[in-house]
Amino acid sequence: MLNNYRILLGSSTLKAGGQIKSLLLQRGFNVDGICTSGSMLIRKCRLTRPELVIINYELTDTNGAEVAKILSGEAISKVILLCSSAQYNLISNWTEKMGIVCMQKPIKPSGFLNLVNQVFQQITESRKASKTSKESNGRSIQQKLIIDKAKMLLMKAYNLEENEAYRKIQKDSMDKKLPMLEVAKSILKLYG
Repeated sequence: MLNNYRILLGSSTLKAGGQIKSLLLQRGFNVDGICTSGSMLIRKCRLTRPELVIINYELTDTNGAEVAKILSGEAISKVILLCSSAQYNLISNWTEKMGIVCMQKPIKPSGFLNLVNQVFQQITESRKASKTSKESNGRSIQQKLIIDKAKMLLMKAYNLEENEAYRKIQKDSMDKKLPMLEVAKSILKLYG
């Protein structure tokens, strides 16, 4: 499961980024690369759309908070921002609102890996919810088509206007304490 998710790292030096990359690779995570500048990191994220970007506050051309703000604002990736306690005090009032996860340095490997796992769990849950939502929207479209067919049959059978036919289905639904879909299906059986 971990290999399904891609991570991109942002760090001011390849050495510091390499240490984080090594830790993640040892735990089976898929690390796409390390960018030392914020502009390079933003470009690469826009192109590859990794699931997670881990950014050190210090970058060669800007600070990681600015990059995190852009990536989060464009909903490109989930972001973990690594910062000192002083940096955290400067940015904590807006990072949480933007969905940016901050971790104060120095990082402990076990705590860091737990945080990465938690973020991936959130991504997994979000994808499941999105998939369920898409499926339910598909069902509601089918249900709407059934109700529309029943409405058309009522319009023909009773010479009703569209809003009158819809109101009849709605009223029967309330009177019989049945969902509109069930009333529409019975109309299809009766007149269809």
